[in-house]
Amino acid sequence: MFSRSRTAVALAAMAVFCAGGLLGAAPATAEPGASVCRSLTAIQDLNIRSQPSTTSSVVGTLKKGSLVCMLPVSGSTYTACKKTSKVWIAVPVPSSKAYGYAAAACLTPN
Repeated sequence: MFSRSRTAVALAAMAVFCAGGLLGAAPATAEPGASVCRSLTAIQDLNIRSQPSTTSSVVGTLKKGSLVCMLPVSGSTYTACKKTSKVWIAVPVPSSKAYGYAAAACLTPN
């Protein structure tokens, strides 16, 4: 499932997410140690994957217009939303306490 380092990153993201007072909203991006998260918006429906790779299993969907905290993770190269990137964003999986990964190229800063 998740490696220990990715699980630690996901837990840190959740701490930032909750500290920013955004509980109940979708997560957004934050610098390590920051108390406020930088939010991103999905520009289309996105697959949430179990690992930052297009070959990993889809564990959920991030709906168009959803807000998330920015927590960038380096992963495999992909092309999405007319961009090629290695950057993924750790996002909570709906109806789960786990985190997954969505293509950063399809998220826009607010």
